Amino acid sequence: MGDTPCKSFPIRAYYELHIEQGPILEAENTSIGVVTGGQGAYWTHITLHGQGSHAGTTPMHYRKDPIMGASRIITGLREIVLKQPGAVGTVGRLETKPASINSIPGQVFFTVDTRHPNEEILANINLDLKNLVNSICSEEGLENEFSIIWEAPTINFHEECVTKVRNAAESLGYSHRDIVSGAGHDACQMSHIAPTGMIFIPCEGGLSHDEAENTTP
Repeated sequence: MGDTPCKSFPIRAYYELHIEQGPILEAENTSIGVVTGGQGAYWTHITLHGQGSHAGTTPMHYRKDPIMGASRIITGLREIVLKQPGAVGTVGRLETKPASINSIPGQVFFTVDTRHPNEEILANINLDLKNLVNSICSEEGLENEFSIIWEAPTINFHEECVTKVRNAAESLGYSHRDIVSGAGHDACQMSHIAPTGMIFIPCEGGLSHDEAENTTP
């Protein structure tokens, strides 16, 4: 907003303090989480197309019911991620059309969020999910649309920054453990332009994105 050019300010290092947003530190009675990096993530949109019909007049063995396909896929997602330590999978949205109590839906849409600290393992999880969707749709007589709408790479924080957090916790007598961030943070973006580290502290009940979220000194 004037003739003076904007100046860049070199960043020597960036540290971020944040609640864990999960239950691990509290469950282990640990004061400090030394964050070594962040998980990679995929966001996937899945739409299943079947045949809408009347709920009372269509026998079960004649149906092409996408909600039944979705329920099998969601259960299968749980089985896929449980095979990989550290993996998580979440269905955050599920919508049926026409969303009528006495109608078999003709279409089901749902989202899947998958995360893991290792990019290769994460990619294989999503491949397993896609294969599962295709297999179940074939068995249930459904069509599907499978679209990855967003992906985030795994992040490894600067080794010296991580070590400084660990050493500081040790010298001050705080219990601590290494931990990978399951959520995205400013630090994940800052790590691309400056040496970066993070410090986690426990939160009550491991709750986050909820009105009951709280932490105390």
